[in-house]
Amino acid sequence: MSMIPSFFSGGADRSAEKIEIKGLVANESISIGHVVRTIEGGVSGVLAKAVNTTNHVIGIATSASEAGGTIELAQSGLTEVLMDSTPSSSDNGKIVYLGTNGQATLNVTNSSGTNLIKIGYLTGANGSNNPVEIILMIEFIVRFG
Repeated sequence: MSMIPSFFSGGADRSAEKIEIKGLVANESISIGHVVRTIEGGVSGVLAKAVNTTNHVIGIATSASEAGGTIELAQSGLTEVLMDSTPSSSDNGKIVYLGTNGQATLNVTNSSGTNLIKIGYLTGANGSNNPVEIILMIEFIVRFG
């Protein structure tokens, strides 16, 4: 597992686009753009798709894998996230929150037993692409009920 930011790869005039972690094992099938969380006692691994009933969100998958395989994930910077519905260009700049099943949403969920977790800010919506680019800045806000 490497916890070295991707901008430490050498060369001149490189800037920090994102910080990635490599080599973590998936406990289920994870696609590029899924929001992922840590789990305890996983049969195949330590990562699963994030849900808003837990607050163990650690990043966005930047590679895909089946259960038992390794994935890479971004923890900050520019990356792409799967949304529950495809946002339009007029949504750029809005806050992106954790939804369900590893997807992000623009809608605040305030049901009892759920967490409001900011994933970041939408920057790459055009009304047709999903996943979409965001500025990744994970922040736990509140737990409801």
